[in-house]
Amino acid sequence: MDSSQLVTCKLDSATAGTNSSSVYPLKVTIDIGYYQKTNEIRTILTCSVSYSLYVASTANFSYQLEMSFAPLNHTHILLNFGFDWYIYVFVFMIIGLLSNIQFLIFWIYHLIITTKAKRTFNIKIYLKLIK
Repeated sequence: MDSSQLVTCKLDSATAGTNSSSVYPLKVTIDIGYYQKTNEIRTILTCSVSYSLYVASTANFSYQLEMSFAPLNHTHILLNFGFDWYIYVFVFMIIGLLSNIQFLIFWIYHLIITTKAKRTFNIKIYLKLIK
């Protein structure tokens, strides 16, 4: 297995600082988010671990391990870079096109609405204010 197939498993920040050497969690939860490519192939994109139900240190205790698998929606797959590179090129081209169309509509609106005569920019007036 090469490093491109490894997924970083994040520790839940709410439970990260509560563990010390004298207390141990009785419940460990692992949440795994995946992308279903085919009927047989799932690609794991996200992973997180959280601890709960702390107990004082004893010689013998048992803990509960919960694993939950959840399919990710298209937004989460996009944000976790689960698609191929050409999907991202297409998405960013669409975003750029939409932002340019919004700017064009904004510019035409202001061109139509403003009916005042155009004033020239005179920097001498502003320089007098500085003195």
